[in-house]
Amino acid sequence: MDFDRRFSACVALVAFSLLLVVSCTRKQTVKLPVIKDTVLWMYRGEPTTDFGAAEPLFVEGAHYAALLGFDVSAARGKKVSQARLWVHREGEGRLVKLVLSTISTDWIEGSGTGLGPDPGASCAAYVRIDPETRKALRWAGPGSDVTDVIMSHGNTLIAELEVEQESGGWQSVEVPAEMAQDVVNGESFGLVLHDGKGQLRDPNDSFIKKRFNSRDSGSSAPYLEVEMQEVPSGAPHLPLNVEIAAALDLAGLSSGGARLLITPQGAGEQRGSYYEAVTSYYPLDSQNADSAEPVPRYLLPRISQAVRDTVPLDGLIEAAVHAAVRIVDSYGRRSEWVFARGIAAPALQSPVLAREERPSLGGRIRVWACGADEKVNPVNSRLLEENPAIYTLPGDGNYDYMYENHLWDASRSTVTMDVPRGGTAAFQLLVEPAQESQSGISAQAGWINTPGGARSRFPVKVFKIWYLKSSDNKAWYPEVALPLDREFSVPQVENGIAGQRNQALLVEFYIPRGSRPGSYSGRVIISARGLLARNINVKINVHKAMLPKKLPFISEMNVYSAVGGQYGLDNSSDEYFDLEEKYYRMAHEHLCAINQLPYSQTGTIKDLGAPPLEGEGKAMRVSDWSRWDKRFGRYLDGSAF
Repeated sequence: MDFDRRFSACVALVAFSLLLVVSCTRKQTVKLPVIKDTVLWMYRGEPTTDFGAAEPLFVEGAHYAALLGFDVSAARGKKVSQARLWVHREGEGRLVKLVLSTISTDWIEGSGTGLGPDPGASCAAYVRIDPETRKALRWAGPGSDVTDVIMSHGNTLIAELEVEQESGGWQSVEVPAEMAQDVVNGESFGLVLHDGKGQLRDPNDSFIKKRFNSRDSGSSAPYLEVEMQEVPSGAPHLPLNVEIAAALDLAGLSSGGARLLITPQGAGEQRGSYYEAVTSYYPLDSQNADSAEPVPRYLLPRISQAVRDTVPLDGLIEAAVHAAVRIVDSYGRRSEWVFARGIAAPALQSPVLAREERPSLGGRIRVWACGADEKVNPVNSRLLEENPAIYTLPGDGNYDYMYENHLWDASRSTVTMDVPRGGTAAFQLLVEPAQESQSGISAQAGWINTPGGARSRFPVKVFKIWYLKSSDNKAWYPEVALPLDREFSVPQVENGIAGQRNQALLVEFYIPRGSRPGSYSGRVIISARGLLARNINVKINVHKAMLPKKLPFISEMNVYSAVGGQYGLDNSSDEYFDLEEKYYRMAHEHLCAINQLPYSQTGTIKDLGAPPLEGEGKAMRVSDWSRWDKRFGRYLDGSAF
């Protein structure tokens, strides 16, 4: 009998222990409601427009994104094991793929409906307008916008997710647990929703807006469903070390700079998830650290496995800087503060430069060089890259790039470039006659020395640039490279540029893959009848690195229509096929791939994008391959190259 009682007691104790284990590990599911939401106008619109009171919400490709903020009180301090975002479809536009991101700056919903800005609310351009200074508070400092604190920028997470169509018009995506945990523990200020299939269009060729109900729609409001469980005991370790180091590269003309150097310790949750940091010009301690100026979240990295993490601190005055850092784990548990003191680097001094005597670019023919991908105004020699706002303006300005830039030294009349084997040393020469009109100009380019004297295997090409007129600002832009096989004049009469004062040439020195690394030299001679020729030296440093014959990635040249129309050709004619082949050959020569889409987003098939079909259903077949083969067969079998 005693044995039976003892056995029963043991069974009961085991059952009770198992019950405790189950209760401690029991999972609970809660709905986290949306408490603020808005839409951001991201592209080709008004980035200051507010949609805080819009119903419904919507996303659309690169144009619009939606922001959702959640009430996370029911899940705070818990471990998120699974999460699912639910949105209720409004209309016919279904979400197919949704790109989610955390966000590292807090934001304000506002009361706008998309008709204009709300200065007190967030939009794509800024978080809000300061009512006193009337200046915009940007998302991540001067010049930034919302893209600096989402989609992996500003230490955020990103996930591309397939959307499931649920009953009753609901749509859902499974949110990565780590991303949902960031929302719950406060590391992220909600979620950004981005349309992952924004290229889809209606039959009328307009983009499809995917609409879903906002938080004001009652039972159709979006929510985040999370499955929680109790967190294991413990707390994150203190940072092992915190330092403040002067950083001259973060200083400006009116402010100093420093870096916060943080060394974490431990592993897993004890190492922590992210940092919290504050700074002050007064000493910090455990009593006043919570009220000090916080370092913005977008500057604070997620805790890595690196030995040390760094945080940039700019806009500082030249004085002692105090900082406090603590570590937060995935469940929102914080370590104690660790303190540091340092001196910021001083503000930079404005240099006073003496005006140097500029070297000569030549007499009656001035010649200078710039990069192959730069654009020089043919009337006033302005670089588009220098400042688009002054590209079309005449008058004196800073023309220093004519005398020295990253590849050109006018004092030695020398172009210097570094190139891998299999690469091309390409640059532009700008020819500027002293008189208003000069004809009979010629250009000759060639090697002076190559290994073994095998110059024939080292081709050199010279092109004359053709200019196109912008419909926006009526300025002329260099656009097309035409093989130079005869003399030319400035201005180009056939190009019809009023007031043209310079002509660009594109020069290419090709380095075969079998070349030996070393220093090579070439020369370009610009001459005109009766004038002194200008010799431009070319120095090319060939490195051991070699470009592969086929790139490990696709360098894609995307185009939505055939090019025959601009030449007055029928896109299904033999003449057009031969012209098109030249485009593909040129792309192939430069390791690029032309992606000429044979269809539109509406599903329309363009000229010879597909062979003709006949029949219906299972009996459908290609009726004639001949024209399709004639156009594309040369690329598929390689004979075009």
